[in-house]
Amino acid sequence: MLGKRKYIHSKLVGKIKPNFIYNKQYNDFISLANEHDSKSGASSKLYENNTNKDLFENERYNNEESQCVIKPNYELNGQRNKDRYNKKILKCLILLKNKRKRDCDKLKLISKYIFNNINSYDIFEITNILYCTYFFSIILKKEDLYKLIKRLKLLTFNNKNDTVMYELILNLLRLKIPNETVDTNFLFDLNIFLNNMLHIVIMPKGGSPMLNSSINQNISYFNYIYFVREIQLIYHHGFCPWLNQKYLDTSILQFLNSFQNFVMQQNKNLDYHFINDVVNILYKLNCQVNYLSLYNYDIPIFIEEFNLIIECISDKNTFEGTLIMTPYFLQRYNLFKKLNYKVLLLYKESLPPTNEQDKINYIKKLLYDIIK
Repeated sequence: MLGKRKYIHSKLVGKIKPNFIYNKQYNDFISLANEHDSKSGASSKLYENNTNKDLFENERYNNEESQCVIKPNYELNGQRNKDRYNKKILKCLILLKNKRKRDCDKLKLISKYIFNNINSYDIFEITNILYCTYFFSIILKKEDLYKLIKRLKLLTFNNKNDTVMYELILNLLRLKIPNETVDTNFLFDLNIFLNNMLHIVIMPKGGSPMLNSSINQNISYFNYIYFVREIQLIYHHGFCPWLNQKYLDTSILQFLNSFQNFVMQQNKNLDYHFINDVVNILYKLNCQVNYLSLYNYDIPIFIEEFNLIIECISDKNTFEGTLIMTPYFLQRYNLFKKLNYKVLLLYKESLPPTNEQDKINYIKKLLYDIIK
C-alpha cells in the first residue's frame, strides 16, 4: 500500500512528500503518525533558525527555473557573495527535484559545483543535498564521497542530538556507492561513522524511557517510530549494499531485530503480577487504591486523592531490550494526560530487585515527586 509521509524538512525544501511502500499492517499506525504530525508545527521549523532567508525570500529565485544558471568558473568577490551563490546553486537543485525534472546537463554541473564546495554547506543543507542525490540516483565520485564524510564527521562531532540527524542517517543509507569505486578502508570508516550515529539516535540515552529521554525533546515518538521503521526496511531487505552488519554494535542489531511489527499488536495485556505487588506496597504507604475504567481501558491503580494513575510497565509492555513502551501503552498514557490525570510510569526493571523496604522507599519517592 502506498502511503505518503512528511519528512522533517524546512522551508528550504518546502513540503517533501515522497511515496513509500508500507506493509498493510503498518497502515493504521502510520495514519496515527500523520495525525500527530498535523497537530504539531515543531518539525516544520527544523531549519527555520539555520537558514539564510534573504536569498529565498527574493522573488527572482522563488519558483523561477530560468534563474537556475550555473557558471562553473564564476568569480565571486567576498565570502558573503560566495555563500549566497552556494545557496542559489542548492536552490536550483531543490527546484529541479520539486519539479521532478531530470535535466542531466544541469544536474551534472550542480552536483560538481556542490561537492567541490561541500565544506561551505551546513548539516541541514547537506541533508537536503543527500536527499536530492538519492532522488536523482546520482552516483558520487570517490573523491566526492571522501570529502562528504570528512565534512559530516566535523559537523556531527558535537551535534548528535539534533533532529536533522534522523533524516541525515536515512539519506546516507540511500546513497548509491558501488563497491568498485571505493576501497575497503573507506567502507569500514563509513560503517563505523554510521554505527556511532545510530547508537546515539536509536538507543535512548542512558537506557531511559522514550517519554523521559533527551530524544523526546528533539523528535516526536511517532517520527521516531517512522525513522526506526525506515532503518529496518533498508537493513532487513539489503537496500543499502555498502552497509555491513559486522560493523554495527550488537545492541543496535538486537534493537533493529526486535523492533518488529508483531510487537505492535501483542502484549496489550497488563502484567497483573507486577500490579498486585505495587498495590500491596501502596497499601503499606496508606494509599487508597481504586479501580477505574476509561474508554475501554482498564486502570487497576487510581489514587483519587491525588488524581493519579499509576501505569505498571513490565518488560512485556516494552520493545525488547529497551524501556520504550509499545504504542498501545503510549496511547493509554496520551489519553490519560489529555484528560488531565497525573500519570506515573512505574517500570518493573527500575524497581530495586530484592529488598522490600527499598522498593517501598523507591515508590514513595516517585509518588512524592509527582504530587508535590
